[in-house]
Amino acid sequence: MRKRRKRKRKKRKRRKRKRKKRKRKKRKRKKRKRKKRKRKKRKRKKRKRKKRKEEEEEEEEEEEEEEEEEEEEDKKEEEEEEEDKKEEEDEGEEEEEEEEEEEEEEEEEEEEEEEEEEEEEEIV
Repeated sequence: MRKRRKRKRKKRKRRKRKRKKRKRKKRKRKKRKRKKRKRKKRKRKKRKRKKRKEEEEEEEEEEEEEEEEEEEEDKKEEEEEEEDKKEEEDEGEEEEEEEEEEEEEEEEEEEEEEEEEEEEEEIV
């Protein structure tokens, strides 16, 4: 009887130990899985952050390029306007010079005519 009880107790203890061991393993397994999930989640977040950051940088670069293009276009327009103004001024100056030359020629002709008249009067 005693032997039998002793054996039963031993068996129970062994079963209990095995159960504990199984539970411990199960807990460890769960813990590992949890860690793994968290790690994956962190990596996923990190990738998303990185991707978002790259997209923002690309957008900024595109905006900067657009701004530079707009500035260049503005500069070209300003240069064209300045050239147009210069051309108009040059044309105006040329016209003034031509008018002055015509006036000078007319004055010279008048002077020549006067001189001729004076010479004719002297002759007469």
